[in-house]
Amino acid sequence: MADPILSFRTVTEMFLVRYSLVAGVLTPSPIAIPMNPANVVLAHGMSNQDLRQTSFKGTDEVVYTYLQESIPELSIEFGAASPDIEATLVNRIAATETNAVGWVYFEATANATSVTARTSTEFGFEVAAQTVNSKALVYYIDPLTKLPKPLTVVAADPTGDQIMIGASLALTLSSALAATGANIYGYVPAVTFPNATRIGSTSPLLYGAYIMGICFDETVRQLTCNRLSWMPGGNFEKAPTRSITFRVLPDNTDTTGLGYSIRYLRGTVPAKK
Repeated sequence: MADPILSFRTVTEMFLVRYSLVAGVLTPSPIAIPMNPANVVLAHGMSNQDLRQTSFKGTDEVVYTYLQESIPELSIEFGAASPDIEATLVNRIAATETNAVGWVYFEATANATSVTARTSTEFGFEVAAQTVNSKALVYYIDPLTKLPKPLTVVAADPTGDQIMIGASLALTLSSALAATGANIYGYVPAVTFPNATRIGSTSPLLYGAYIMGICFDETVRQLTCNRLSWMPGGNFEKAPTRSITFRVLPDNTDTTGLGYSIRYLRGTVPAKK
């Protein structure tokens, strides 16, 4: 006989916060999580210490074992990351900013003498018309040498290997360049974006995690970690996945005496409304 329906099934949802000092008070604020965590691991971090003595036969023997340390860690994997999650990955806070200075990368095909400018909702719209003193770098790959062939940025009337970069990336190519059909690659620095979200240099003081799971009978299980400190781990990767690791700190309100609480509740998860 078995009663598997009464057992824990999986972690489903979570709420993650960071703590900062506001007017001298440790204050939580939410961290944006775009989707439920892909995986959550609470490693108990326990290790034992042995008391040894020499037996009457001359061999060492363990006469008692006790808990030497408990240093739990909470690891969270996300299938996709928000700016908040990427900031937390390096123990920073994401914030909005105005008039952010960045750069624009663009590509074009040299099959016409003009390329239409970007619209107001498209990336690159913020590019200003470039002068002969532009720091922009533009090239195509020479099919003979396989090396980059730089294009000279001019303010008007391009000829040969020259290009004009107008406002919002309106491109004008020389007729000779347009006849090549080459792929053009460009980089424009010192572009001002009216609004952006950036990862800043400020670090939170603490974190907190409130993780919900479900049993097979659809009742709720909760893992509460009120006090967490950031730990190095996880990388910025090409894939959207991100992972974060925290140290679980002592909490005088926990139920285990280990820094975290685990509760099985009797209410069932409601249906979507």
